[in-house]
Amino acid sequence: YTYWAMGDHNQALANFRKVADNPSAAQQDDALFNIGLTYQEMDSTQESATAFNELMAKYPESLQAQLLTNPPAAN
Repeated sequence: YTYWAMGDHNQALANFRKVADNPSAAQQDDALFNIGLTYQEMDSTQESATAFNELMAKYPESLQAQLLTNPPAAN
């Protein structure tokens, strides 16, 4: 998250991908969600959609998947 907060999107993506690709990592769904958000921030629509689709396919019951299918209402 630190790299993302600093605006170093490429390093953030590399770190999120390490977690997403690690079968023993508990936060794979978080990592995929953050990959999608990071690509959105970079205006990379196709890559963002790919990450979100992977999240939906692998973790359809996760909170992150629910956020994608039922985003909170804007105030």
